[in-house]
Amino acid sequence: MFKAPAAARVTGSPSFFVDPHWWLFCFLILALKFVLLGLDPLPQLFMGDSGSYLFTAVSGWIPPDRSFLYGYVIRWSSLGTGSLSSLLILQAFLATVTAILVALICRCIFGLTSGLSYLFGVLCSLDPLQLVWERYVMTETVSLFFYAFALFFSFLYLKQQRLWQLAIVEILSIFAIGFRMSYLLVAQISVVLLPVIAFFPEIRAAFGKHSSTLSKVSGLKSAGLHLAFSVLFMFLLQQGYRQLNGRLASREPALLHNTGLSVLTTWAPVLKPTDSPDPRLSELIARGNEFRLNDVWSRDGQLYSPGGLADRWKQIEPNDVGACS
Repeated sequence: MFKAPAAARVTGSPSFFVDPHWWLFCFLILALKFVLLGLDPLPQLFMGDSGSYLFTAVSGWIPPDRSFLYGYVIRWSSLGTGSLSSLLILQAFLATVTAILVALICRCIFGLTSGLSYLFGVLCSLDPLQLVWERYVMTETVSLFFYAFALFFSFLYLKQQRLWQLAIVEILSIFAIGFRMSYLLVAQISVVLLPVIAFFPEIRAAFGKHSSTLSKVSGLKSAGLHLAFSVLFMFLLQQGYRQLNGRLASREPALLHNTGLSVLTTWAPVLKPTDSPDPRLSELIARGNEFRLNDVWSRDGQLYSPGGLADRWKQIEPNDVGACS
């Protein structure tokens, strides 16, 4: 799967890394990022996400509806300097590595020419959305950095089928989830798909008519081992994350503590009283016209604003666990 030309493979072919154009490319991407940062050095805020991360940085508070690691990145990078400029410098470095990883994937995994690989790296570094998020006190740049590394090792695993590569993919995925929970579904799907894709020829051969019994058993055994390891290791990593998040927040273990309320308010416009098994919530939904429950554009307000659905439900059910379940 994904067989690149021999000269382009990561292992056994260091020619790509000793190529002087490669190191010149890395330097140019770094220089480009910092020239652009010098032209636009002002940090940008997206409230209340940015406010939540800043509050975590200064107080250690763990947000119930957002990943918490980014607040500690702000604390480690900016509290000592008293300026968010150091955070932007860090994000520029991480975005530089992300662009370099794009070129590396193009060259070492897909075997594109050096020129095309460098071009895609430059285009990544100049991507408008990439540049915007590098200036914001938001998790996108850091989480994308970890996801790009996870993607690189995913391709390596598909080529070489080594368990340590699969383990690195899942560790990097947990870090990506720790910065942005939207990567959770992608990580969980990859847990199953990566071993299946990596061993698809063996799985297909195992059900072929012309394969020997020994080759069938060997292929299925390898595929099953990798799949079992992948599922178990990701389960342990997620449980560890849940425990850490719960301990830091002094609450029960959870990926996020406000997941139930977030889902409830996201679907608020289409909710009916019969959708809830709790008669108290059913009655609240039935009175939805009092607080614009059916308005699609008020979903954020239903979650965060006083008098919204989440606020009214918390007054009825003050228990944090019950309110979020």
